[in-house]
Amino acid sequence: MKDAFTEIQAAFKATGKPEIRVVYGSSGNFTTQIMNGAPFNLFISADEKFPLELYKNGKTVDAGKVYAIGRIVFIAKNSSGIELSKDKTQLASAITKANKIAIAKPELAPYGRAAIEFMKAEGLWDLAKDKLVYGDNIGAATMFVATGAADVGFTALSL
Repeated sequence: MKDAFTEIQAAFKATGKPEIRVVYGSSGNFTTQIMNGAPFNLFISADEKFPLELYKNGKTVDAGKVYAIGRIVFIAKNSSGIELSKDKTQLASAITKANKIAIAKPELAPYGRAAIEFMKAEGLWDLAKDKLVYGDNIGAATMFVATGAADVGFTALSL
């Protein structure tokens, strides 16, 4: 999403309008900040839950609009030696081989919740649960894999 907003920011600035400041982080953290009076003009959440919570508490003018449908993906650093496949058996093998599996904190980030839901639905939860490391947001979880702090992880397809 950061790449898209960098382009949007540049296009907006080119119109001569005041510069906008974009802040990236977890939907849950921003929801808490807004609930406590933080001055945001626009909140773009990774799911519908957080904007709806803000609306129900009188913090937004409406319940929000869906702007995209996100998809989670399972990734590994190329140098990890862990092979990835859409095949469930190979996915289980990758999880078994991994020492650390990165996901976003499920209480703060919708992609973290989605990763846990996926692992439970596919019968992979018991293999993975003791290996999880949590990033505050999906970008942090992705960075854990990119830097080798985690062997594999769940991230957003858009990243």
